[in-house]
Amino acid sequence: MKTRLSSTGTKGRPRAGALWLLVLWFATAAVPLGTGAAFAQSAFDDVFRAVEANGVSEVKQLLARGIDVNTSDRDGTTLLARAAESGSREVVALLLASGARLELRNRIGETPLMFAALRGHEGIVRDLIARQASVNPEPPAWTPLHYAALRGHLGIMQLLLERGANANAPSANGTTPLMLAASEGRLDAVSLLLKRGADPSLETDGGRKAVDWARSGEHRRIVELLMTPAGRSP
Repeated sequence: MKTRLSSTGTKGRPRAGALWLLVLWFATAAVPLGTGAAFAQSAFDDVFRAVEANGVSEVKQLLARGIDVNTSDRDGTTLLARAAESGSREVVALLLASGARLELRNRIGETPLMFAALRGHEGIVRDLIARQASVNPEPPAWTPLHYAALRGHLGIMQLLLERGANANAPSANGTTPLMLAASEGRLDAVSLLLKRGADPSLETDGGRKAVDWARSGEHRRIVELLMTPAGRSP
C-alpha cells in the first residue's frame, strides 16, 4: 500500500505557489534585467530546503525578503505542510506565528496535520491541534486519523480520538481508519479503534470490510480479533 492517500471527494483547492509574485517582487527591487526569474526560483527552492532542514533563521530571512508564508510547491504542498512532514517543529512554530494557514490542502487533499500524523510527529500534531487544526475534515475525505492508523502511531491516534476524531470517518470510497490499520497489520491500532467505537461492519464501495482487508494481508490475529463479539464482524 502506498504511504500517501488520495481522494477525489475533497472539496476546495489550495492556493497556488507564489513564484510569479516573487518574480514581480524582485523585479521591483532593482534586480538587473534577466536575473529576476532565476533569483526568484532560487529563493523558492531555498525556502523549501530550509523548511525541511528546520532552518529557522534562514526561513525567517526568506520570509522577510518577501516569500509568501503560504507558498506551495507544484503539488500544492505548503511550507507548513512540508515542515510538518519533516518534523521541523521550530519552523512550524515560526510559520504559524507568521500567518501560515492551517487548512490549505495539496492537490490530493492533504493538510499539514495529516502530514504530521502520517510521519509520527506527535509534538507537531499537538501544536497544530492547539491552533485549532481540524481533526475531522469535511467528509468524504481522508483524515489525520486515517494517516495515523495506516502507520500505527498509537499516541497520535489517541490524541486525535480524544480531540473528537471520528473513528468511522469514511474516505471517498468508504475506507475507514480501521480498514487501513487492519490492512497493514497494526494490531494495537485495530484494538484501540474498536475500543473507541470503530464499526467493523462498515464496507467500502466495493463491499469490503475491515476483516477482508486483514485477510488479504494474512494478518491472522487481527482477523481473529475482528471475528470476536467485540469485533462484531459476522
